[in-house]
Amino acid sequence: RLRELAKVVEGERWRAVTRSVQRIAPQTRFVTDSSRVGGDWLSMEFAYESTDGFRLPRAEVLRLVRSGQRSVQANGKRYILDIAAVDELEESLCDVPLQLTPEGALVHGDHAAYFGGAGGSLETVTEQDIRRQIGALAALLRPYQMEGVCWMTSQVLRGRGGVLADEMGLGKTVQSIALALFLKQRQAKSGPVLVVCPKSLLGNWLAEFERFAPLLKVLPVQGSGREKLLNKIADFDVILSSYQLIIRDINYYKNIHFALILLDEASFIRNPETDAAKTLRSLKAEGRMALTGTPLENGVRDLWSIFQFALPGYLGNQKSFQERFEVPIQGGLELPAGRAAALRLQKLTQPYFLRRTKRQVLKDLPEKIEQVLWCSPSEAQAEFYRKVLEEGREEIKAARRRSGQNGAKMTMFTVLLRLRQICCDLRLTGVAPEKLAGLEPDDLSGKWAALMLQIESVLEAGGKVLVFSQFVQFLRLMRERLKASKRALAYLDGGSFDRSAQVERFQKDPECRIFLISLKAGGYGLNLTAADSVILADPWWNPAVEAQAIDRAHRIGQQKVVNAYRLVTRGTVEERILKLQARKRGIVEATLNDQAPLMEGLGEQELEALFEE
Repeated sequence: RLRELAKVVEGERWRAVTRSVQRIAPQTRFVTDSSRVGGDWLSMEFAYESTDGFRLPRAEVLRLVRSGQRSVQANGKRYILDIAAVDELEESLCDVPLQLTPEGALVHGDHAAYFGGAGGSLETVTEQDIRRQIGALAALLRPYQMEGVCWMTSQVLRGRGGVLADEMGLGKTVQSIALALFLKQRQAKSGPVLVVCPKSLLGNWLAEFERFAPLLKVLPVQGSGREKLLNKIADFDVILSSYQLIIRDINYYKNIHFALILLDEASFIRNPETDAAKTLRSLKAEGRMALTGTPLENGVRDLWSIFQFALPGYLGNQKSFQERFEVPIQGGLELPAGRAAALRLQKLTQPYFLRRTKRQVLKDLPEKIEQVLWCSPSEAQAEFYRKVLEEGREEIKAARRRSGQNGAKMTMFTVLLRLRQICCDLRLTGVAPEKLAGLEPDDLSGKWAALMLQIESVLEAGGKVLVFSQFVQFLRLMRERLKASKRALAYLDGGSFDRSAQVERFQKDPECRIFLISLKAGGYGLNLTAADSVILADPWWNPAVEAQAIDRAHRIGQQKVVNAYRLVTRGTVEERILKLQARKRGIVEATLNDQAPLMEGLGEQELEALFEE
């Protein structure tokens, strides 16, 4: 035991005294049992033996332990049982489904690593193989991301699954896309890849596939009239659906054998009794991967539910898992039973569980990671947007009739302001409250789900977050909602008189982890290095202004990687603003509202493109 902790130097007298003393500990070896179905069962032979070859049968060891004996005499030597190792093996034998035999046990290859085995045959895949199949995408992957792709690929090629639990912001999405691309390039005739995620992330997944794997044909399944799309599944490489819709559309999926099922934000199925968890477990697939930065939210049962999807049956049934792991761990890790159960669970899940933190891979990360989170408008939002867009076009035509071809710029900016407000929340538009009566927050804006999910993700990871918006009313709505959920926060807009106090509280108070800031009040002069995440709740005309906001956290004194997220409503003026930014990187001034300076170098033709459907 000491050798596990330090370098041990043995003196001559010690060696003389211990020469006739031998330690007996469990030794295991595995033999493939081809007689079992699938050839993936292994005969695990184990015995208790010493380094000089002396062996004791398991039954004799258990008899000695029960009788209180710790050693036996034989061959002129004293053989001492390693009781801790005996207890560890015997407990481990109860942790997984197996069948005891006279020589040891029959164990599935999935569990071999738990007992020190290699886990049966493994279809070899090298990094070179993966790079060849995924092409240009390989050059974009950082070393730890390529390691993650290799790990997931190996699991899937074995017909198994796993949990990629990298901390938020380390690129679980791009690693998964690389895996999907590899499988489709290597096995073109295999079934499609199914990605299931929260509704608010569907647009983001679509955009990331378009960016990193444009060769793949991707089918996003959402909204009404899905039946036509679902009947075309066979024509696509990748199917995107949400946890809510997968339940309703199960009849279209239940007879498909997928090449891979990917669950994003897999903590969504942390309750194994939900319809979503049951539905997803019922689907057929060659490989299953669960992606989550927060694999444990309420307790270790969350982990059982996620593993029950990724590797059905691997952690045993729910009752045995509760008895052997959940109850002792909940009893307290300071107790021997809880500590031992936690260590066994960690050892049991480790072969199929990959997690890297930002601290571990910081050297492989850029100083700032930026990402667009695509949001889908609610039905009410989309309807109101269409109405305002149609009315706005008529106003622009009327302005041109009054002032000539180039006389409609101010009208355009006024209409664009209204459209951008609609993209944030219908309450920003000044519409009569009675017209919005009965609508839930998620009906008022498709951004709420994505915003709250991202804030919760940051808090779950132990971070602090800045949320910027140029609309003060939107920030006030956020403040009301977060305070209702008992979240401590700092707040700053143009009307705030306690700017320094708010900054100091956010920087120094560990309980204050959310800072809501308006662009006008916080775009300049703030040092907020306590934050490691920034959310831009609405896109701004000028990318330089966005960079200034992000740099409130990403500046000298920052010790963490800063993740910046832009919330963008797909199919609206916000999406077109991103494209406009790409074309107009040289713009210095930007329009924030209809009283702000006009954008330099933009003609009416370019502005008019923002009103296209």
